[in-house]
Amino acid sequence: MPRLKAELFASVYVSPFPYTKQTASILTAGKSLILQNHVLVRELDYGALSKMIDHFVQSDLEVITKWWKHQDPGMVFPGGESLDSLRRRVRNFISQMVDRHALENILVISHRSTVAMVSLLANDLTNEHFFSSENWPKEGSVNLLTITPAGHTSGFELSI
Repeated sequence: MPRLKAELFASVYVSPFPYTKQTASILTAGKSLILQNHVLVRELDYGALSKMIDHFVQSDLEVITKWWKHQDPGMVFPGGESLDSLRRRVRNFISQMVDRHALENILVISHRSTVAMVSLLANDLTNEHFFSSENWPKEGSVNLLTITPAGHTSGFELSI
């Protein structure tokens, strides 16, 4: 974290959850940056399965990966959202950041599901790989994302 505190950021975007705001406040202490809530980087809404998913993700990723492989990748979590929805949200956020912050450093404080989806997009993988251990970030990890505009009409390229 000391390295992040030394970085210069044009903007800081946080998920609208208390602990992401707290993390952002620590990292930006003493800097004149405004924390901007951004709903597009919120956690995947697991709906009614939230407590079960949190338990599995924290205790045994292999169990949830086996369970997930038997599900329809377009499945909507009861009372929640689908991975397709998360993919669209994250892609939309990245597109907005490319437009707003070309050649600038920004800090985004988000969640493991959001970072996992960024990894899928960066590696051109389908949603079926969402819960695989190589795409699922460690809790509390820091991930550097480089966004390279890919011409005037083709969007962006990602690398992690």
